Amino acid sequence: MRSLRRRVRSAALLRLGYRVAYRALAVWAFLRRPRVRGCMVLLSDDLGRVLLVRHTYGDRQAWELPGGWVERDEDPVEAARRETREELGADVVDWERVGAVDGLWHFKREQLSYYAARWPGGEPRVDPVEIAEAAWFDPASPPERLGVGTRAVLGALHTLR
Repeated sequence: MRSLRRRVRSAALLRLGYRVAYRALAVWAFLRRPRVRGCMVLLSDDLGRVLLVRHTYGDRQAWELPGGWVERDEDPVEAARRETREELGADVVDWERVGAVDGLWHFKREQLSYYAARWPGGEPRVDPVEIAEAAWFDPASPPERLGVGTRAVLGALHTLR
């Protein structure tokens, strides 16, 4: 029991650390306007639903596509693979690049690469430090509160179907 309490306390402290770091990075980004690379992943299941996540930091109420930073000298598809493994506990092999967007986002000059893949099966095993919740949604009727980029991608997906 003591070990469980210690793990819960550690996870809570890590989530708090993510929130503080997120705000500190926002101030730094406002001052420096860095150029960063990121990847977002559109994971779908056999029913055509897409997997969305709510983070433990940033806008914690918004549902978003999973993803994250592309590390220095890392290929964006490898970043998509790594982020899916870290955040959702799944090893996805076959990825299709569906596009890229360059723009100013939260004061950062971002280059976002978007990848699509089929979910390998089973339930997502979320990292509770970074991900508050993961759930499957029909792209035609997503949750009301979506991240801006996620809303655009799901809208385009719905239009293409």
